[in-house]
Amino acid sequence: VVTPVFAETATRSGKINREEFRERLQSIRDEKKKAIVERMAQRIGEINSNRTNIMTRHLTKIEELLNRIEARALGVEKNGKDITTVKAAITTARTAIAAASTAVNAQAAKTYIIDITTEDKLGAAVSAARTTLARDLQATHQAVVAARKSVREVLTALAKVVGEKLTNTTEK
Repeated sequence: VVTPVFAETATRSGKINREEFRERLQSIRDEKKKAIVERMAQRIGEINSNRTNIMTRHLTKIEELLNRIEARALGVEKNGKDITTVKAAITTARTAIAAASTAVNAQAAKTYIIDITTEDKLGAAVSAARTTLARDLQATHQAVVAARKSVREVLTALAKVVGEKLTNTTEK
């Protein structure tokens, strides 16, 4: 038996929990609508889980890349070059990665419960839950993008110190 992952959304009286959702779901008489709402609640949880897992994998890759860049910068420093700007950019990048990781973990912990009030307002309730999920995921994604851009800035700073041109200059 697959149990859906639910999100908490604010209602007029506060937050509803999974049990209240189940009770309200039982009040729906139309079996098709009941099945659709239950499936949508499960799907919203799956989408959140999948997207946060993807973002976590990206952050891991970004951090590994930053570690390789830092190792290269330390090698350049041993050759007598000044890498203070690179070290400052590395610190900024690590902060951005930590912030993005915190945002992804917070998003992964969220649950989304469809607020069922009446049977005729089911579509609006499902739509509201999906919109909230999309908005939250977009904000979390922006944190990951900011972390990636900060690592790109580290690479750019290292390239200036070394005197190399970057091969991929499409990102700004």
